[in-house]
Amino acid sequence: MIVLQLLLFCALFTLMVKIGVGSNALNGLYFYPKPVREIVYELGLTDRENVAKKRKRFMITFFAAMAAALILIIRVWKGIQSFWTASADVKGTSMCQFGIMIFS
Repeated sequence: MIVLQLLLFCALFTLMVKIGVGSNALNGLYFYPKPVREIVYELGLTDRENVAKKRKRFMITFFAAMAAALILIIRVWKGIQSFWTASADVKGTSMCQFGIMIFS
């Protein structure tokens, strides 16, 4: 069950990045190292303000979607209603036993 949840979360991550970048590397220029960005700015392909605006828009959407997916996985799929309910399931359990619970 946990493996399926992790795979879905990773798939959402990949999909969000693919949508954010699209088929144009300039849309995801903020993922590249600074020297690469500087060369692109020097060539005049884009400017810093445009990259900053795209980065901010993507990051806000990305973090909101990833947080919402994580909350849905924990709350809806696993049926956890509160922090105390979740912590009661593992209270008094050693880390070794906790690892076995996760992977079984």
